[in-house]
Amino acid sequence: MKQFICVAALLCGSALTAHAQTTAGKLLLGGSLGFSSTKYTPDVQKSFEQRQFQFNIAPKIGYFLADNWAVGLQTGFNHSKQTNTDPYGATPYTYDQKRNGYQVGPFVRYYQMLGEKAGFFGQLTALYSRAKGESSSTTDNTATYDEKSRSYSATLTPGFVFFPTDKLGLELSLGNLGYFATKDEVRDTQTSGQRFNRSGKSSGFGADFTLGTLMLGASLYLGR
Repeated sequence: MKQFICVAALLCGSALTAHAQTTAGKLLLGGSLGFSSTKYTPDVQKSFEQRQFQFNIAPKIGYFLADNWAVGLQTGFNHSKQTNTDPYGATPYTYDQKRNGYQVGPFVRYYQMLGEKAGFFGQLTALYSRAKGESSSTTDNTATYDEKSRSYSATLTPGFVFFPTDKLGLELSLGNLGYFATKDEVRDTQTSGQRFNRSGKSSGFGADFTLGTLMLGASLYLGR
């Protein structure tokens, strides 16, 4: 009987250890980091070249209200740059675009642990975002534009977490499913030809599982 009690105690202790990082009362501190850089040159029009760069960072803080369930607040910053050039085409031109954005909103995360060191999670995030950018193009005419946008989104992101220590979790996520609603404005600031201003709204559902959504992050799991 005593041996059975000892074995049961060891099994219970192992179960608690396997989920110790995601138990109620824990504090989650962390963030994610992502970037991508691409270069594209078509075979037909070899003088044309497109370069794109994207960078984003999203720190967060959360609290485990129940085992495997955390709620919290996430903020973020993203930067993108695109350059198109065709210096030897029929109509030589250069196009540059830069854009910076900021986000803030709550999140809910659920963990499904596979054992003591690793597990999967799903995170539902609602964000309010603002972005501002500028673009310019040079052909026969030179044009410069300012861009502003405001959006609301709800996304579901799958991920994987590995715990090298009891308090540190390394995270990897790729892709998301979500809804978005955006309002944008474009203002012509300097054009040698005809000026124009425009605004518009868009909304819809979408799924994105490209490499541009690859996120690497680390989180601290603190508390009792």
